[in-house]
Amino acid sequence: MLLSKVVAFLVGLFVTVILECFVGPLLKRAGDKIKLIPPSPTSEEQWRQLTSGNEGGKYIGRLERLIFFAAFFAQAYAIIGGWLVFKVASKWEAWSNVVSVPSRIEGIKDLDFLVARRRWASHVLVTFQVGTAYNIVAGLVG
Repeated sequence: MLLSKVVAFLVGLFVTVILECFVGPLLKRAGDKIKLIPPSPTSEEQWRQLTSGNEGGKYIGRLERLIFFAAFFAQAYAIIGGWLVFKVASKWEAWSNVVSVPSRIEGIKDLDFLVARRRWASHVLVTFQVGTAYNIVAGLVG
């Protein structure tokens, strides 16, 4: 009995780890649907630097898939809910205090900047939600 649980755990863990191969292309495809056009031609390089970062996302995703797998395996669903609450709160805090974007930038038309900000926000939201949903499914499949 114990041996079968250990084998089931190891097989599930292996499947969860292997499923990482598909998340990158999925996020790229989802993110590529939203073109991140700079608000002005003169700000193109800075805009690319600002919007291209996903520092640490790959590592958070790996850990998240493992957390979801372990929680599903142990039938500890409160861990999944707790992680999702923590993730939303962390994202909210980072965006509202650290990455707060100004409402306007001198030399850039307000409407052009608003369009660029909306696209960027949509891109961040889509990749955040698609990545999280994928990780939940990967943990469940594992």
